Amino acid sequence: MDKRIKGQSILEYTIILAAIIAAIIVGARVIGQRVQGSFDQAGNVISTAANDFSSVYNGSGSTTGGGTTGGGTTGGGTTGSWQ
Repeated sequence: MDKRIKGQSILEYTIILAAIIAAIIVGARVIGQRVQGSFDQAGNVISTAANDFSSVYNGSGSTTGGGTTGGGTTGGGTTGSWQ
């Protein structure tokens, strides 16, 4: 193998390696953005649920129940703070 063919092979492998590395970087960024979006969405759902729960038990809303599964043995509802 002469130097020109060897140098050409090294250059070809270097270009292929650079293309693979670029594809990995682009793929990682796209996946990272999607994962971040999923975490943001999950955080918003949790925050909304926590705010709804907090508003019900801090007097902003009312709770209603019935029987033993509704939070009391006699049923009915409570209005105001829960303590």
